[in-house]
Amino acid sequence: MACLLINPLLNTFDCVALLDLNPGQPLLTPPSLISLHLLDSLIIGPIFCKLISPYHLNSHSIYLGHITPIHCSSRYLDATNQLLILAYCFNPPIKILHLFIVEDIAGILINSIKHKYQIESLW
Repeated sequence: MACLLINPLLNTFDCVALLDLNPGQPLLTPPSLISLHLLDSLIIGPIFCKLISPYHLNSHSIYLGHITPIHCSSRYLDATNQLLILAYCFNPPIKILHLFIVEDIAGILINSIKHKYQIESLW
């Protein structure tokens, strides 16, 4: 689904920032990482063929140690904060891929992120 949002943007912009906040099923990294990627080429093909190294020059990943933020919610918020600070240093449009399905924790985390960064919607 994120590819359907990102690929058309790459026809308009030279680079798109993807902030991947889903540690359980991340788009471009192994599980238990949340990450920021600056993409300059289309995402085509199966996702498992497109994994990006956490040490890639145009990426920054943070290891959570869990595939859900339930067990590490403060670490998740801190890591999200670090990635958002990096993301705001760049001008490309940001697409946020998220998340997990535990309503209480997810709602608290999402509202905290939205309030802190004055984000109207998260994808």
